[in-house]
This record gives sequence, structure tokens and C-alpha cells, in this order.
Amino acid sequence: YYYNGHRLLWGVRYQHQHVDDQVREWEVNDSAGYFLPNPVDLPGNPNPSRPDLKLYYFVTAHNILSINRLSAYVSNRWDFTLNNKSQLGLTAGVRFYYWDFAREFFFSPRFNLAYIPASNPSWTFRLASGVYYQPPFYREMREMNGQINYNIKSPRSIHFILSGDHKLDIWDRHFLFTAEAYYKKMDHFIPYEVNNLQIRYFAGEVAKAYATGLDFRLSGAFVNGIDSWISLSFLKAAENIRGD
Repeated sequence: YYYNGHRLLWGVRYQHQHVDDQVREWEVNDSAGYFLPNPVDLPGNPNPSRPDLKLYYFVTAHNILSINRLSAYVSNRWDFTLNNKSQLGLTAGVRFYYWDFAREFFFSPRFNLAYIPASNPSWTFRLASGVYYQPPFYREMREMNGQINYNIKSPRSIHFILSGDHKLDIWDRHFLFTAEAYYKKMDHFIPYEVNNLQIRYFAGEVAKAYATGLDFRLSGAFVNGIDSWISLSFLKAAENIRGD
């Protein structure tokens, strides 16, 4: 909805998820000793070692879940012209979320502030921050033993982003240089491990984590008529698992 130069957005979404999951996983050491440890044997031995089949790991479970999720958001944009003719734009909003599995209700504000100085309108400076929740999906709720963690909490992250855009001409062509610094703080983070092609979540554990970094990007027509870009990024991320 547009009014007096404002841009008002809103939306509502409802989701119903039904999960029927049967888990049956096992790992064994077979009688041929294919899996380690493999007993040493002599070539030609008429009585080779035949170790018993050993069940190393076994999990079985049958979980049926029905989850309802309701979300809504509203945001508005304000544009201002300051006394020195500089431009200021503010986009602010809030998101609401509820899911009945954990009976959690979230209130997530966020904003984005943009400033274009009148003395150098080729530059745009931005400051953004917000609170974000990501309710887990079924695989993140299932523990290693196949059981569901009914006390799970949704991960939360708080973002801080400071960036700048600069329009410039090189070789008589238009380019855009962007630099961005960010910090992301995460609570109730659900850690996971990757085993070959399998991703296993530690649904019974939580962690605190953060990610921070710098991004630089120059985009434009390095080859005349073809848009391309070059970028350089630095990233550091770490987690601290509770009780490990």
C-alpha cells in the first residue's frame, strides 16, 4: 500500500506439516572381517578365524508429528530529505511467528537505514540490524537415538550489518563497488555433524555460535557488454556446544 511516498507491506502465512518417519539404522562388523578391526590370518590356514557378526550400532523408531505454523509480518519505508539535501531512507518492520509443537511465540523486529550524502551522491551507506528465529524442521528435532526432543527451542540470531556502495566509471563503463562488514550472534544453535553423505543433528544439545566477516565486490562490464564481478571475502565462524 502506497501513501504519501510510503511503501507499506504485510503478509500472513499458515502451514500445516505432517511427518511420518520410520527409522531403522544399523552398523555391523561382518564375518569376513571387512570392517575394522580385521583379525590377522595366515594364508592357507585350514581353520581361518571367523569372528561372530557384531552389531556395532542400532537405532529404530517410528515418529508421527503434526505441526501447525503461523507467521505474519508488516514493514514500512520512509524517505526523508535532510536540510543539506542528503537522502535518508528507513525500512523497518516486525515479524510474528507461532508454532504449536513447542508453543513458542516470536516477535522479531528489524530495520535497514540508508544514507546518500548530498556532497557525494555516488556513495550509499547502510546500517541494518534485526532479530531472526528459525524454528527447526523434523530432522533437527530427532535425536541420535531416533527419539524426538519435545523440549527443543528455536535457534535465534541477531544480525548487525554495516555496508557501503560506490558508483564509479572505469574505462568509460559503469561499475559498482560494495563493501560490507557483518556480525551474527546465535543462541540455541543446533549443532550437527557430517558423516559421508549423512547429516546428523544433535537435537539434545544446544550451542552458542557467531559468524563475522568482511565482503568486497566490484561488479560491472569488465568485458564490454558482459556483466561480471570480482569479490573478496573473509569469514570466521565458531560454536561452543554446551556440556561437551
